[in-house]
Amino acid sequence: ARLDPPVPVAVTIADWSLPNAFAGPGGQIVLTRGLIEQASGPDEVAGVLAHEIGHVANHHPTRALLRHYGLSLFAGSVGGGFAQTADLGLVLAASRDAEREADSHGLEALVAAGISPAGLAAFFERQANKDGKAEARGDELLAKLGGYATTHPSDAERLAAIRAAAKGVKGEPALSAADWAALKAACRVTAPARSGD
Repeated sequence: ARLDPPVPVAVTIADWSLPNAFAGPGGQIVLTRGLIEQASGPDEVAGVLAHEIGHVANHHPTRALLRHYGLSLFAGSVGGGFAQTADLGLVLAASRDAEREADSHGLEALVAAGISPAGLAAFFERQANKDGKAEARGDELLAKLGGYATTHPSDAERLAAIRAAAKGVKGEPALSAADWAALKAACRVTAPARSGD
């Protein structure tokens, strides 16, 4: 409620251990159990949620579907591998632009809600550490392609923008300690009951 979405949204928590979040058409936002369990605190979850609200507010999921199917139809009519490669390049570039726009919306929403963007910075710091470890394992092709082969801007680019926005911003925690504990408890996995128990 403090993030004050400009359009109606419905947030679902998916029982997935992978830390992730995504937005779908019609105001649907999914946060995973893994995201909440691995978060450093409620401000981190609020930052990710603000970003996903940015996708919904800017109609990115719907535009992505239309872009994908429209470009695929066009590429198929032109034919050849070049058309498919151009199709993929346009989709990836549009996706990176959408991520930057959602980041911007998320940062503005956090500041307007009186929530420090430091939580969102913590999320991207963890992501950057994971990406650095993956890069160290040596995926040479992706390293050579750089940002051209990704759907998102680099974590370093995003982290720099978030840190700049967070400078001097003080805020109240996104949730009270009791509400944060309740959210984490909602995600707690319990062992299935054994027969006879």
